[in-house]
Amino acid sequence: MLHIDMNSYFASVEQQANPFLRNKPLGVCAYLSKNGCIIGSSIEAKDVGIKTGCRVADAVKLYPAVNLIENEPSKYRSTTTLIFSILGQYTDQVEPYSIDEAFLDMTGWANNFNQLEKQAAEIQNHIKDMAGEWMRSSIGIASTRWLAKFASDIAEPDSVLTINEDNLESILKARSLTDAWGINYRMERRYKALGIHDLLDLKQADPGKLLRALGKPGYFMWANLNGRTIDKVSKPKDPKTIGHSYCLPKKTTDLGYLKGVMYKLCERAGRRLRDKNLESAGVAGIVGFVDGGGYRKHVRLGEPIFDTLSIFEEVDKLLFSTQPNRKIRFLAMNLFSLRPVSGQMSWLDNCLQKRQLAKALDVINNKYGDHTIYPGQMFGMQGYARDRVGYRKTVDLPDQEEITTLVNEYLN
Repeated sequence: MLHIDMNSYFASVEQQANPFLRNKPLGVCAYLSKNGCIIGSSIEAKDVGIKTGCRVADAVKLYPAVNLIENEPSKYRSTTTLIFSILGQYTDQVEPYSIDEAFLDMTGWANNFNQLEKQAAEIQNHIKDMAGEWMRSSIGIASTRWLAKFASDIAEPDSVLTINEDNLESILKARSLTDAWGINYRMERRYKALGIHDLLDLKQADPGKLLRALGKPGYFMWANLNGRTIDKVSKPKDPKTIGHSYCLPKKTTDLGYLKGVMYKLCERAGRRLRDKNLESAGVAGIVGFVDGGGYRKHVRLGEPIFDTLSIFEEVDKLLFSTQPNRKIRFLAMNLFSLRPVSGQMSWLDNCLQKRQLAKALDVINNKYGDHTIYPGQMFGMQGYARDRVGYRKTVDLPDQEEITTLVNEYLN
């Protein structure tokens, strides 16, 4: 099993795109306001204490000369798609774990750890050749899924670390419990109360004692550290819900403004819904007030919906049927009860035309950019509720034809 983790991913993509940002502390921000959050730090920024989750104002205090830029999700997604197309050339068993991580089952593609290490180094070089020299990664190799990720987590940037029976205990010795994938500080205290102070202690602990004291999580962690798990890679599953949220820069009761922002949230969710060829039989809307509190309303629909206008109409009925009497600071919407598009048409309305129109608009906006064509309800909303991306987000795996096309495009 092989696990690859791209180093300082969002920042590395930006440094690859702009050489003037290389070798400098760089923070990629959700928003550039002082309370904005840094969602990606370069290796240089981490060295001066600026880590993911740091506020913009705090980052400037830590290092006044830090370079701060707003994120560009489309740039990261396209790079991830390219990287996954490269991984797909080495095995047909690839599991995207996040936008910058993946598991590769190399069974049948490598005969031993030495061959795997050569392939891992080849993957790293292949990514640098095609995605850029600044796209560095840590790769972990082990006999199990858990140990492979643990190896990449503790590996140095731009390196390959193999864990096997010969070096496992030496690697675990004196390693903090929280270095393990799945142990937080709260669980660490529970382990220490049992006399377990590092990962080697945990590996050598009595599994029965762990099961009695901590239940299945304790036993499973012992099994992970002893390489006794048989987890395999899995293909991404369809989401159970799709939604978007936004903290409003303008706190207001203005229904025109609130509806405009909400329509954009519905459009973002709708495009994701249609991209996955799903439809929704449930809609929820959420409001948060400036002076505290808020509410959530939801409805289950008799007929599933697919297009943005239908989604917005349902949220509009839930949240904006009356004029709000308190200023609103937060809006969110969510689609649930998702299922593949059935093709079943309702005789009650022109749903076929709605679906065809929605798909046509998606094709145009995906090709030429957001807001190439948009409804009047979204007029003036270009700067609000912009696209976002997080580390736990993934992209769809390209098929073999897409892999060949991507590789040929970059080679030519």
